Amino acid sequence: MCLASVELSEQGRTRELKSLAVELLSAFEVREIHRESMAVLLLFQRSCEEERLTAELARQLSSLLKRGKGW
Repeated sequence: MCLASVELSEQGRTRELKSLAVELLSAFEVREIHRESMAVLLLFQRSCEEERLTAELARQLSSLLKRGKGW
């Protein structure tokens, strides 16, 4: 999630970010990912939808997902 979302955010490509967010959320729902990881993905998706995702926020959310692998 991080590299693609950071690059898209830096380039101002909000349409692609929104599409990526929807695809990620769908993929994670199918795999029954932990509740905490889903919360991070929902924040990502909403940030994209509201066009508020910055490269820094994308990095922070990605870091949360990486740390939460043990959830």
